[in-house]
Amino acid sequence: MVPYLPSIVETENVQDSINTLYSFLMQNKKVMLNVASGVFVMEDYINIDNSAFLMLTPYYFFLRFFLKKSYRVRVEEFIEAKKRTELIRSDCRKPLPFSHNSVDHIFCSHFLEHLYRDDAKEVLKGFHTILKTGGTVRIVVPDIKVYVDHYNITKDADEFIEGTTLSWPKRPSFLFRLFSVVGGFGLTHLWMYDRASLTKLVEEVGFSVIPLEQTPSPTVESYKMVAQKMDVNLHLAVIKK
Repeated sequence: MVPYLPSIVETENVQDSINTLYSFLMQNKKVMLNVASGVFVMEDYINIDNSAFLMLTPYYFFLRFFLKKSYRVRVEEFIEAKKRTELIRSDCRKPLPFSHNSVDHIFCSHFLEHLYRDDAKEVLKGFHTILKTGGTVRIVVPDIKVYVDHYNITKDADEFIEGTTLSWPKRPSFLFRLFSVVGGFGLTHLWMYDRASLTKLVEEVGFSVIPLEQTPSPTVESYKMVAQKMDVNLHLAVIKK
């Protein structure tokens, strides 16, 4: 018996989404999403990203002669990621291509801080819509409190701004800005959180905070500030009741 396939909303990658979700359901797996995955794809998850570098992967053979080394490396990382597991290109700021109450778990790491708070709230509302009752989300963002505490010790404002990525010391290149626009969001952080403010945001959407251990997300290696060797990650797990 063929399992029920949830309806998929229209995106430019609708066929990829249908094929991937169908494959998961046929294998009797839970439907778990890794939203804004970048190159950090995970097996047993449907990995979704909209990076401009991901968009370039089909044309890399021709474009590699025109891209600087750092951009070539990023495209090659996405090529390797696509070899490891499913990776769908879709704008993660918009409603994800899955029907209501069809997803078991969402992992969302280092994405929300790249959005304005109102946009992040809309993204979380979308998560709430597609999750099943009892479905969970694990959110990872940089913790602004860590940066503030460090600044209170060093009193180095330049280091603080650069570390938080709230701006850049010099104007980014035209190509960098173009990739940011094409990819849907840039590398600059637009809104940052501590535990209290992130908890307030998820509760506004209707989620309830739960212990991290109650989500299926694996332990993920923390991003660290290279210079200070600080773990800047804030992890928060929530459930749709």
